[in-house]
Amino acid sequence: MSGRRNRGTMSPPPARAGRRNQDFFSQPLPSGSRRSQPQFASQTSGLLDQSQADDSEVIENSATSAVKTALRLASNGKPFKRSDLLHGCLTKKRNQIERTIILAQQKLKDVYGVELVEATPGKYIVVMPKGAPFREDLSARSGVAASPFSSMLGVVLTLIYIQKGRLSEEYLKNTMLPKLFPDIKTVPHPYFGNVDKLIQEFEQQAYITKETESRDNETIGFLKWGVRAEQEINKRSIVVPVMNAMFGGNIPHSLLDELET
Repeated sequence: MSGRRNRGTMSPPPARAGRRNQDFFSQPLPSGSRRSQPQFASQTSGLLDQSQADDSEVIENSATSAVKTALRLASNGKPFKRSDLLHGCLTKKRNQIERTIILAQQKLKDVYGVELVEATPGKYIVVMPKGAPFREDLSARSGVAASPFSSMLGVVLTLIYIQKGRLSEEYLKNTMLPKLFPDIKTVPHPYFGNVDKLIQEFEQQAYITKETESRDNETIGFLKWGVRAEQEINKRSIVVPVMNAMFGGNIPHSLLDELET
């Protein structure tokens, strides 16, 4: 009998730990904690806004610096490295660098009317609008008055065009140019000067590009229009005058049909 009374007075079993945890976490936070959440969010938002403002200022200043550097480096017409373009800029992170270059490209186009183009991976050139006069550098445009540079460039680009966009360098120097200028191998030429150096300069300034092939244990170079020529030069404006001189005004229609308008 006493055993039954003891069972009747036993305390209820303790609540499970999981239930107690649920009850604890379901309780509302103290009023002070609730007030601190908006304040923390506001402080965080303010810090982010300030960081973004600082980031934008760095990119703006870096882009302005890159524009000045690009114009200076472009004076000789040769490609320059990305590291040289960004020399002295404060942008270090990849996304900052990309935004800086994009903004610099916009500034160059909007303010100076030129474009910053990646000629080869990691190397850039500044190009003039298509149809603008030839130039030996940005301060002296050789197309305004005929010069050895622009004259020979027009001839070489036209001969490449006639050969369907790809011309053997050896065939150019030993066959095609001597047909047009019998004294072309005179060094220095009385008008063109050193023709080999001129052709090297065209390649260095990205007016032409050279591809090489191996044939019978011999390396052959083939010339094509370079990125600067494609960006700056309207084919019709340069090819037609040279072909008129070459063909006496009787240019084959097949060559004219392929020209850009």
